[in-house]
Amino acid sequence: MAYHRPPQYDGEADPVRFENWLVEMEKLLEVINCPTHLKVKLASFYLSGPAELWWRSVKATMTDTFWDDFLITLRQQFYPPSLQRKKKNEFLHLRQGLMTVIEYSCKFNELSRFASDIVSKESVRASRFFEGLNLKIQKGIGKYYDFRDLYDRALEYERILDKEDNTNK
Repeated sequence: MAYHRPPQYDGEADPVRFENWLVEMEKLLEVINCPTHLKVKLASFYLSGPAELWWRSVKATMTDTFWDDFLITLRQQFYPPSLQRKKKNEFLHLRQGLMTVIEYSCKFNELSRFASDIVSKESVRASRFFEGLNLKIQKGIGKYYDFRDLYDRALEYERILDKEDNTNK
């Protein structure tokens, strides 16, 4: 597993870093065909600093630690419901503002995982993305069929707007 250079998680109160660490751990454990009974031992080896100290104290109080229990316990500590609500609200209030469509899309995708219940339907995901776009781009998009079509139309319209701006200079 060390060959793949797994990331360390130090307990930083950043849900994006936390979720990224969990995703990387799960991917690595799957790739190396880690037996279920070793998953917690291997993953917890990559906890560091305050997260490692926390895990040592929690582990001492648990009799058997299974992977699902480990994930639940980690989330309760490092990504509690109040922080989940905060990230979900950040997603709900996301607007393009001064970002390019690509930058907005990246931020949208990053935050959408914190509102999976909202964006689980393709039509709702596309609608939410559309509503966050700048009005000028919304006006130029017209009818779209799905998220990919909407994204492509937004990029194309942004390109046209940039071309107009450069022509008028």
